[in-house]
Amino acid sequence: MLATRNSLLDRLVAPLSARSFLDDYWERRSLVLSGDPSRFQHFFALGDVGRLLHYLKPSPPEGMMLVRESQHYARRWTNADGTPRPSSVRAALGEGYSLIVNGIDKLWEPVERFAGELQAQLQHPVDVNLYVTPPGARAFSHHWDIMDVFILQVAGSKTWQIREAAVDRPLPDEHAPVGDPPPPLVFEGDLDAGGLLYIPRGHVHSACTTRSLSMHLSVGVHPKTWLDLMSAAIKASRGDSRLRGALPPGYLDGSGVQSGFRELAAALPALLDPDRALGQLAQDWLVSQSPPPGDAFLDAGPDLAADSVVRLRADMLCHVFEGEGRAGMSYSGGQIAGPAKIGAALRTLSQRGAVAIRDLDPRLSEREALVLATRLYRDGLLELECQHS
Repeated sequence: MLATRNSLLDRLVAPLSARSFLDDYWERRSLVLSGDPSRFQHFFALGDVGRLLHYLKPSPPEGMMLVRESQHYARRWTNADGTPRPSSVRAALGEGYSLIVNGIDKLWEPVERFAGELQAQLQHPVDVNLYVTPPGARAFSHHWDIMDVFILQVAGSKTWQIREAAVDRPLPDEHAPVGDPPPPLVFEGDLDAGGLLYIPRGHVHSACTTRSLSMHLSVGVHPKTWLDLMSAAIKASRGDSRLRGALPPGYLDGSGVQSGFRELAAALPALLDPDRALGQLAQDWLVSQSPPPGDAFLDAGPDLAADSVVRLRADMLCHVFEGEGRAGMSYSGGQIAGPAKIGAALRTLSQRGAVAIRDLDPRLSEREALVLATRLYRDGLLELECQHS
């Protein structure tokens, strides 16, 4: 599902529309927008930093870092059990080191719900890191990332330099330093509280503070590429006996490989199916995810009725698959499958509109629709919209 009217992406990039952003900026060029200074503070506020360190204890070095000019803090700043010592973190900030909490979307519910909703809309994996930088400091020198990044400036301001791409849409294993000279500069200026900055992957950037402390959320979008889809298409063809045979002994010198490879390559167009590839790609990364629980984690929730109005949760990503007399849905955290007749109802729910259970699909009886919706509700995919009077 692409961007819909008044979606999360629409709200992020306003006054642009999500459609305009995807057509004109996505993977192409950077974007800088201003906004109300308080608009991101409900995700995470400056006053939450101490609580995060004290109660949730992000684990260094994977979960948390102290960095200045690409160098890590050399003094000991953790307790005996490896958890961060807040007083030492405060001292490091005073010496010009930035506090970076990686994966704050796994620690802080408002950020996780935001990340989940953006991921469900873009249909690419999303994670979020927190940056707190003291005045007159820089965490990292010029670099580029293997993911697209949205910078949400929560508090203070930061001066950014954005340059053209050093690498064309780098893949996850393509890390490299910035060359000399660096690519041409395309933007230099301040991002103030409430501002948003979009940086496509591969585009060189750096940021520093001047007079004020800065806090921002770095939202990383790790794109699934056409290479991923083609790989999934081949994986989905694993049932073909020709692909299951062992390579001939001594194959690394090319012995016995050339003709067999060409024969299989010629056969691939008949084997590769886009629907099966999408299903395989969804299966490989969706089912292992665990979305945030609903409020009724320990409660079965209300009894649903045929006139109950439900919708897919905004932070749930799903893929409907159909074929060979069966239909189902892969979703964040699991999978459901059943007879082919549930396929249309699952497609209706995947469109994310509110729908009465009895209207899921006229080919299902009210009882069948209710059984399906109740299962999806208890699995956490659906939320109750309202009841008809």
